[in-house]
Amino acid sequence: AASSPKPIDRERFLAQSNQALRRIERNGLIILAVVGVITVLFFGAFGASLMIGGVLGMFNFRSLHRMFQRRLIDPTRRHKEQLFYSLKLFLIVAVFFYIIQWQAISVAGLLIGFFMITSAVFMETLRK
Repeated sequence: AASSPKPIDRERFLAQSNQALRRIERNGLIILAVVGVITVLFFGAFGASLMIGGVLGMFNFRSLHRMFQRRLIDPTRRHKEQLFYSLKLFLIVAVFFYIIQWQAISVAGLLIGFFMITSAVFMETLRK
């Protein structure tokens, strides 16, 4: 007979996910700073674009993680959290389109920077 899964210990989960979030954010900032400074020095506007995209990616990651935590703490907030995250995502997209209008901005740099947080998430998955 299949046993039902154990209920989630919310306090333990939140404590561990907060530790992981801090590590991912720290590693993401270190990666972004190192890659950003090097690319600014050698590639100018592309590096600046990469750093802007990286900051937006970090903001997106943090808001997504916080939304997930709040929904875990209080499942009744589901619709409210989805609305707030959708608004934040709309804001990020609006900022992207606004920034893309600048002549010196590299769209590729913005996108690479935005997804650079995934390298820190990948590093966290390899931990332990």
